[in-house]
Amino acid sequence: MATDPNTPLDGDSLATAVRALAADARRVLAGRGQGGVDPLAIRELSRRVALLQREMRGRVPDEIRRWLESLGRQVEAIGRRDAWAARAA
Repeated sequence: MATDPNTPLDGDSLATAVRALAADARRVLAGRGQGGVDPLAIRELSRRVALLQREMRGRVPDEIRRWLESLGRQVEAIGRRDAWAARAA
């Protein structure tokens, strides 16, 4: 991602960041059925989703914005569930 948060990503960099997030999210979330999800990986996904959501403000591709919102909700729900389960254990 861009080193300066005030400098927007160009189209190629944004596409690369979205593809990388999608691949990492798929890998991390696939772990749900295989013994759980790493809380640090969930936090990192959540951080990256938030960064890309900020990056998407004012841009046209609504499909990407909706996907980021959906992924963000899913990641947050897993993080809350796993945190609750850890406290209950």
